Amino acid sequence: MASDTNKQSNYTCAEYRSEMILLGLIRRLQAATPGSRQAEDLRRQIKTLKAEMGMD
Repeated sequence: MASDTNKQSNYTCAEYRSEMILLGLIRRLQAATPGSRQAEDLRRQIKTLKAEMGMD
């Protein structure tokens, strides 16, 4: 019987890239002026990316 500690996750380069893009968008949102058009665009991009990553 194989234990769970022997299982390897299939964490891909694409997943890592998506996470880094998400972090970058969140940082840009924190620096944006609240209520600005840029902030709304960043929120939309974050929401879309989270949905693609299955985080919604």
